[in-house]
Amino acid sequence: MFYNHGGGYMIGSGSATGQDGTRLAQRHDVVVVESHHRLGLLGYLFLGDLTGGDHAAKQGMLDILAALRWTAENIANFGGDPDNIMVWGESGGGAKTAAVYTMPAASRLFHKASVESAAPLRFPTRAGATARAERTLDLLGLARRDIRTLHDIPAARLLEIQQSEAANGVAPWGDPDPPDVFRIDEAGLRSRLSGTYQGAELDRIIDTFRKSRPDATPAQLYFAITTSPIWRAAIKIAEAKQAQRRAPVYMYQLAYPDPTLVPGTNFPLGSPHASDIPLKFATLSSDAVPGRQDTARHLSALWAGFARTGHPAAPGVPHWSAYTSKSRATMWIDAECKVVHDLDKAERWYWEDRRHR
Repeated sequence: MFYNHGGGYMIGSGSATGQDGTRLAQRHDVVVVESHHRLGLLGYLFLGDLTGGDHAAKQGMLDILAALRWTAENIANFGGDPDNIMVWGESGGGAKTAAVYTMPAASRLFHKASVESAAPLRFPTRAGATARAERTLDLLGLARRDIRTLHDIPAARLLEIQQSEAANGVAPWGDPDPPDVFRIDEAGLRSRLSGTYQGAELDRIIDTFRKSRPDATPAQLYFAITTSPIWRAAIKIAEAKQAQRRAPVYMYQLAYPDPTLVPGTNFPLGSPHASDIPLKFATLSSDAVPGRQDTARHLSALWAGFARTGHPAAPGVPHWSAYTSKSRATMWIDAECKVVHDLDKAERWYWEDRRHR
């Protein structure tokens, strides 16, 4: 099980505590491999259009390719099977896993993959990558003709530039004082959505999601609506892979409702981004609530089963059928798992209809 860590191509490492593969390996008789690879400016700075040469933004992916090749060549020495390698990853690591799919040199190095909490329907454009490179040169006080001198700049200086730019963007954490969004009423919901949806379209999307989630608060509806395009992208990827008819595709939704409240509010966390990591790696502390322990047991066993056989199966979990455009079977992963067909169908129909209008 070759894991690509998350972190949006900017942060993270293969040795983060929460993704320690020890328990996963011990409990399910699998070999877990994690790699370090170059990130940020050191791994993905695209200079090709500024130099006219081969300066593609792929150093980080080449590091992953090298680690994957090493795994294929050496994993038998660790009890692994070089003819049965699964590539998987969460968030940015899921996007890296999707990128591995596009690399011809990687095609014979792995046999199955899992893209988790990352629905990369679109990667940054070439023009956008070039603009970012020009911005980097400007911050370093360099012109295009000086590009080769980048090799002389200390890595610490490049990381300083990278961090300053990240600070000017969207931070990966929120205000320590809970924002008003967790306490919005109906008027607040409409106000916050009005920048994206107006008039009848605003009425329609709120009505659609409210019918699907009749007990949801305005805040819960807001988060459901604003994150729904990401969920929709995951479905489009599953549809596209299934249409290729080269291998079965499996769709899931992590549904364990973490009761922990957002500090200073009565708003439960639910299943936030990256909450799957300690579950699938089975790194929960021994005092975790029973429902969470059960979810971790199911999730880690399903992933190990998929790695071993190509079909996700685990004790105490119902049969998981492959996803098709007809059945749309989706495993609802919780303390008690179940298979749901065409999950949130009305919401999917909304996006389909909107796309064709």
